[in-house]
Amino acid sequence: MPDYDFHTLSPYDFELISRDIIQARDIIVLESFRTGRDGGIDFRYCPSEDQKIIVQCKHYRGTSVSGLIRSLKKEAQKLIKLSPSRYIIVTSLPLTPANKASIQKLFASNVLKAEDIITAEDLNNLLGMFPQIETSHHKLWLASIPVMQKVLHNAEHTRAEFEMEEISKRLKLYVQSNAYSKALTVLDNEKFVIISGQPGVGKTMLAEMLVYAHVEREYRPIIINGSIKEARKLYSAEEKQIFYYDDFLGATFLGEQNSFLGKNYDRDLLKFIEMVRRSKNARLILTTREHILRQALHVSERLSMGNILGSKCIIEVSSYKRQQKAHMLYNHIYFSNLPEEYIEVILTNNLYLSIIDHPKFNPRIIEWLSSYQRIRDIPPDGFGAFIIGLLTDPAQIWLHAYDYQISDSARSMLLAIHSLGPFASIEVVFEAFDRLNRYRSKKYNYPTKPTDQRLAAGEICDSFVTSAKGTFAYINPSVADLMNRIIREAPDNGLDIICSAEKFSQLLKVLSIAEAVGGEQLKAHIAKNIIALTPALRYLIERPVFEKRGNKIISRDAGLEARSIGLLKIADYCATAEVLSLVAMILEKVLEGLQDGSLSVRDGLEVYRKLLAFKSNEMISIKGFITRFKATMLKTLQENPTIDELVAAIQHTEDEDDWKNDMLALRRRSESYVKYNFSDELDVCTDASECSDLHISLEHIATFFDLDLNHQLERTREKEEEMQQKMEALTEEFDGFHSSQNSIAQDIPDEVTSMFETLSFTPDKT
Repeated sequence: MPDYDFHTLSPYDFELISRDIIQARDIIVLESFRTGRDGGIDFRYCPSEDQKIIVQCKHYRGTSVSGLIRSLKKEAQKLIKLSPSRYIIVTSLPLTPANKASIQKLFASNVLKAEDIITAEDLNNLLGMFPQIETSHHKLWLASIPVMQKVLHNAEHTRAEFEMEEISKRLKLYVQSNAYSKALTVLDNEKFVIISGQPGVGKTMLAEMLVYAHVEREYRPIIINGSIKEARKLYSAEEKQIFYYDDFLGATFLGEQNSFLGKNYDRDLLKFIEMVRRSKNARLILTTREHILRQALHVSERLSMGNILGSKCIIEVSSYKRQQKAHMLYNHIYFSNLPEEYIEVILTNNLYLSIIDHPKFNPRIIEWLSSYQRIRDIPPDGFGAFIIGLLTDPAQIWLHAYDYQISDSARSMLLAIHSLGPFASIEVVFEAFDRLNRYRSKKYNYPTKPTDQRLAAGEICDSFVTSAKGTFAYINPSVADLMNRIIREAPDNGLDIICSAEKFSQLLKVLSIAEAVGGEQLKAHIAKNIIALTPALRYLIERPVFEKRGNKIISRDAGLEARSIGLLKIADYCATAEVLSLVAMILEKVLEGLQDGSLSVRDGLEVYRKLLAFKSNEMISIKGFITRFKATMLKTLQENPTIDELVAAIQHTEDEDDWKNDMLALRRRSESYVKYNFSDELDVCTDASECSDLHISLEHIATFFDLDLNHQLERTREKEEEMQQKMEALTEEFDGFHSSQNSIAQDIPDEVTSMFETLSFTPDKT
């Protein structure tokens, strides 16, 4: 194993090696940011809004571990705004397991994992595992560009007989992705393919293109509109045939599972698939929605044992690259019957870029907005708002499947996943599901089975959610919109989550939906049922915040400050004596945390402000907490404040007037901080961004207290400029090194813009 101490590396070199190691380890491609004021980001991986990984490199030389931890405290504050799903820290310092545990405590447990604190020892170990990095030192951004398939030609001689004329009309809208080549390979190797995926992602379009391609190969197309028996009647062993059965499970299976099995549909299907497999000339294309296929496989032992999943091609929106999305939108608009004034709306202010880059981009939505028959009642001046609204809330695509096409247990599984937030571990989800499913089965009188956990997960995997690295994640952001809507519009779902919750964070999730726009019904429902909810609230208050795993203390659930604010929100809805008693209980725990130092003044101020804003007339019952919180936090500030805590106190005083009489003592403490702590703080600043943050904080203190801190400000400014100059020198080399890649990246928007500018020439679409 290599044994580098990394001290001979510049920060720039260290970042490059760190980037390459993470990319190799996690099999991802990171975005790079210019060295300097990075706002808490050195590298980022962000394929969607709900999947964002941020990497921070800390190259230290002659600095202690305590200096690293002080620096990371600031990063923790920056991270609140960035809201990543995962955070990776790379440092050239050697760290002990205890050091790593201390760092983890600074961040949310679901964001920073122990394996994502990469130390000097870890770097050497990984260099041994990936020796190519050690020899090359760096590599350019990795970009896989799909090879376009050959152009599909006309097959006019087959149109009249097999609806090929309609397929040829849609051919001009199709933009190939790697799904096409994958499905074609499966067809060549296995003789049949099942194309499954989310509603509206282009399953039918892909299938039609495959049929069209086979017609070029002189296959006779047979479109199945009835049952699989129809295909068997038309089968000819001597003739080249391509069978196409769209939504092959939709009409037969949904709602009629007993009929599906009783009529031996599954047996007939498997027999025909086997017939095609043995044939030299036949091919078969089947399409279905993913969740329906999963459900059919669980119901039918024949299908589950039929080894057909290996020949499945799943279509996912994430497989479309940006240029493909642009091409898809362009084709639909160019060949649409939209009047010119509607097309101009899409071109104005580059609205098309907002559509292409929207996280909920979906081919079905594109088809919808480009059809004049569907939008003719919308005036041109309202078309832009309509487009953004359709992209913002496409949950209708998923609602029908949720209501009618999955089981009660599968719905409970989705509610459990949503209550825990994205990237919850499967183990935690299953625990929440078991409690929720048992509770709902009794309440709504549906049967449960020992296999519910496995079957429910099977129904929703690859349809509503994906599973990877031990976690569930939504397959598309609009699924999260759907779940929010379901809880808002059927608020008993929210109550079910609370009554069966194992974690306080599940309660907070329901409250966040109630507090959001449209949550009034849910909020009122919580207030109406508060007596029934109170035992669950009492149980959740006592759930542990941390747990011990070996020698580590790991955050398990929402912290005390978040619990306090959540209960105060409920007390705003309905301040019963029982609720106020629970509020007092949690506030006592927060005060204990402030006194023993496990909670910061910044944390305490969050709760304190909520207490000041408490709306209930029953406030008198917990009024004494305001005085106690204030006294406790002021005492902490007097004894050993950080500059962040001093600034937080000042910001509070600027917004509220309840601390103004205590500012003289705080002024003296600020002067003491500057005298005794400032130099240490400046010494641990390792980049220009950290120096800038310190400078801003000092300016805030100087202005508020009218202190002369010119000397300290000048020292901070000098160090910031010195570090900035060094980084800019390295950046010139960095920019030159990546110039070719950057020019490619810049060409993409230009190419997209040039493409859409042609729409303004009102082309002949005939």
